[in-house]
Amino acid sequence: MKTKTKVQNDGKKIRIVMIHGLDSCTKKQKAIAKALGFSRPNDTRELLDLPSTRGAVKKLEHLLRIEEVK
Repeated sequence: MKTKTKVQNDGKKIRIVMIHGLDSCTKKQKAIAKALGFSRPNDTRELLDLPSTRGAVKKLEHLLRIEEVK
């Protein structure tokens, strides 16, 4: 049985802004955007800076602007 390891991020957050719409995106990209909480351009989300979040953002990096929150 595998044990899950906890990822520590020390409370770091990233601010993600959707700068382009999802009109010409694939179904998979639209599903990722929905999972991140985006539905339209200029939506902003502050999410924990985790490897899973970074991986999802990397799939949509051409649609998003990423800022580190201090």
